[in-house]
Amino acid sequence: MKLHYTALGASIVLSLAAIAAVGIYQKDSVLRPLELDEGIDAVKVPFLLAADDELKLQVKIAREIRAEELLEKDETDSMVTVKPPLSSGHEHTEFIPNTTPPDSATPPDTTPPETTPPDDATPPDTTPPETIEPPETTDPPEDLPAQPPVSPPVVNSSGKTVTAGAGGNFEPGEMVDESWFDDALFIGDSRTDGLRLYSRIGKADYFCSTGLSVFTVLTKELSDKNFSEQKLETLLESRTYGKILIGLGINECGSSLKAFTKSYSTLIETVRAKQPDALIILQSIMTCSPKKEAQGSNFGPANLYTRNEAIRGLADGVHVFYIDVNTVFADENGYLPSGFSSDGCHLYAKYYPLWVEWIRSAVYDILNPRSVSDTPEPLPPEEGTETSDDQTQTEDGTPPSEETSQPPQPDDGAASGGGGTEPVQPEIGDSGLNQPGADREQNGT
Repeated sequence: MKLHYTALGASIVLSLAAIAAVGIYQKDSVLRPLELDEGIDAVKVPFLLAADDELKLQVKIAREIRAEELLEKDETDSMVTVKPPLSSGHEHTEFIPNTTPPDSATPPDTTPPETTPPDDATPPDTTPPETIEPPETTDPPEDLPAQPPVSPPVVNSSGKTVTAGAGGNFEPGEMVDESWFDDALFIGDSRTDGLRLYSRIGKADYFCSTGLSVFTVLTKELSDKNFSEQKLETLLESRTYGKILIGLGINECGSSLKAFTKSYSTLIETVRAKQPDALIILQSIMTCSPKKEAQGSNFGPANLYTRNEAIRGLADGVHVFYIDVNTVFADENGYLPSGFSSDGCHLYAKYYPLWVEWIRSAVYDILNPRSVSDTPEPLPPEEGTETSDDQTQTEDGTPPSEETSQPPQPDDGAASGGGGTEPVQPEIGDSGLNQPGADREQNGT
């Protein structure tokens, strides 16, 4: 019996060693060349490659990107630089197939014949060409909103470029009514699921779940109170939406940036094809706390900033817009304040209404972009001063300083929402902000 258990134990050890060896090989030969190996144990690799649909999809996308890069490299290698017969001093690049003649074949002499210009030849005109003025940039049509201003990035205490925000100190200004979202669809991960649970907006639909990512959003089947379990494309074909808000990215922090950007772009193209008249709003990836970053540097503000810049680049400012929630929730170092979350990633339930107010304010800014015409009128002169057609004078007859003679500047805060005429809002619908549970904490991921 003792010998039997010894043999069984040896068999288990050998099996684990074999699995580990296979995992190390697959990690080095499959995942590492595609930059997908970070944070994955070698022992788990064989099982993940066999059963994890998301990882298999990332590998597929990364291989497609690598194939495209190799194709571009091959095309570049087949480009040669030659000089035309009558060189003007500039090299000319032509596409020539990369064909090498056999050793026995003598390549033809392609040297151009020397030409001697006659004595009375007129020298070439060396006058530089006229400078072509760049075409005037035309403003977008008046009926299309312009991309709202964004806060500039900063360098935090660790020397990383991040987005610093108000740390939750947000006072909303002008906001769209909640009924504006009655024909809206929210697409997102567990954070958007928190919005659905604790601060549902108007009559909006929610296609969201824990773990959802740009790699799985088109294959996952989900449901909400207004539609049964189905894929996103089916939902977009069966219902009409005026606004679609996307909030994805936290689950993809460790993936390849190129694969992430390509899949996000594919999602936008799919939504545009199914809902061509919808206004698409991309939400930034909300930052995490130092506690979450301690679990992996991918959750740090520097990496999230890089990925948010990739998301920002997918917005065209006409049909697709970008809004940055980190201008509200990030602190001066780009982190989510520790008092806003228990796990460093998901907000406490009581802070979801703040998120909703910010979304409503950010949407108002998209619909009502600030312009020069929003500058307020100068304040009237203070009592005790005299004005004339030439200049303003104080009581002692001396002109005021340049600083005091300037009109007040407009407030550039994100909460101001811009000026202009307030858009006509539809009648207020049922509000989700007053539902019970807004003061409870969200648990889990």
